Amino acid sequence: MAEGVDRVGPSDAELRETLLIVDTDIGGDPDDAVALVVAARRPELALVITSDECGDRRARLARHLLDSLGRTDVPVVAGRDLGNEKYWAAEGLVPEDVVLPGGNVVGAVRWVLTRAQGWVRWLGLGPMSNLADAIEGIPDCVGRLVVTQMGGSLDDHGRAEHNFRLDAGAARKVLHAGVHLRIVPADVTFHPENEINSGSAEYMILENSRPSGQLIRAHLDQWFENFHPGTMQHDAMALSRALGASSLQSEQVGVDIDESGRMTRGEHEVSLTRSADYPAFRSWLLSWLDDTLAEDKPFHLIWLRQSPSFHRFRNGTIRLEERWQGDETGRKLKIRTGTFEPATHDDITEVLRPTADLDYARLSEERFIWETEEARRLYLRGDGPIFEIYQQIDQILAPIRRKRRSMTEEESATVRALWQKTFGMWEEEFARRAIGEAPSFRYSGDGSY
Repeated sequence: MAEGVDRVGPSDAELRETLLIVDTDIGGDPDDAVALVVAARRPELALVITSDECGDRRARLARHLLDSLGRTDVPVVAGRDLGNEKYWAAEGLVPEDVVLPGGNVVGAVRWVLTRAQGWVRWLGLGPMSNLADAIEGIPDCVGRLVVTQMGGSLDDHGRAEHNFRLDAGAARKVLHAGVHLRIVPADVTFHPENEINSGSAEYMILENSRPSGQLIRAHLDQWFENFHPGTMQHDAMALSRALGASSLQSEQVGVDIDESGRMTRGEHEVSLTRSADYPAFRSWLLSWLDDTLAEDKPFHLIWLRQSPSFHRFRNGTIRLEERWQGDETGRKLKIRTGTFEPATHDDITEVLRPTADLDYARLSEERFIWETEEARRLYLRGDGPIFEIYQQIDQILAPIRRKRRSMTEEESATVRALWQKTFGMWEEEFARRAIGEAPSFRYSGDGSY
């Protein structure tokens, strides 16, 4: 979503890295489990609460899934039981020895609030009963929670959407409390391009997957066999909205919720998702699931940092930025051409993995420019002004290396200034070429110019 469009509460940039609470009715439609797998990759995940509980079955499933992903640090608390026992699709998938510690929703939410310095994100993937209880028990949380809720339907006035219908009173209480509310409605999530079935790429990933992936596959198989041959990714899309997805477009809308749970036009302003770029969203989801569940890709957290950040990348460099759907994007140096090309998802996770070695060390911006230009000087050949400066640098460095001594401060300052100059010249050159202007110099990677 474009920065500055949503005026309901803080911006996505202000929410980046803030703690995340997930409130889920996991165990029925597997879209909850899919969303929780992605959420588990984020270090901000601080608490999972289960809604529409069925005797702790949902909470035990959430606990087992998180444990299989290595997120034993995330507490799971069983929330409100609404007496609804329909659509269970995780029979026999949780070992008997998976048990939950004691705890209650209000106490758990208060614990998260005490850990946070400011905003806390709440992602609602089921009925809003637990959130209503938290608001009643901690009245001042209204000013600190930014809620992204999957549910409701503004365009389909004939019936109430499932999450709102199950506890219409809770939905009305939350809306009227004035919490910062972002709604991802079924109008957008219920779409053919948003469905996973047994032929989908996401399902195919699970065939050769880690134990957590096998758990998700078994869950999907039960759903396909007993209820429906596909699962709409309502909840994963709501998660992407909570993470600041650019694939969703929202607008401020005044709404209300009636006593049956139907959402209508009204006076309570929310940020309502109105459209989605489905291919972009599915690409985002597929990438996360592949990196998290594939057998040959060990699970690790994706740590977010100040953007941009600069890193060594094998024999070159890479620049990372947090801007696409709340995740990292990057551009890496292509040694054969001297250009920066888009980094793949695998490139980025390789750089960010906790055990990354010196080949992927983080650099200051000045060091990033130095190592970029050093790589270009070593691997590229050509003629023109840039290569003339490289020759000047060679003349400075050759006697230093021959005598095996360190550079003086004056020599170091001179080289840094020359690297800054050539780096800027490359940027100007590529900008000229991008608009069709003739090259100002020639170069190649093997000297055959």
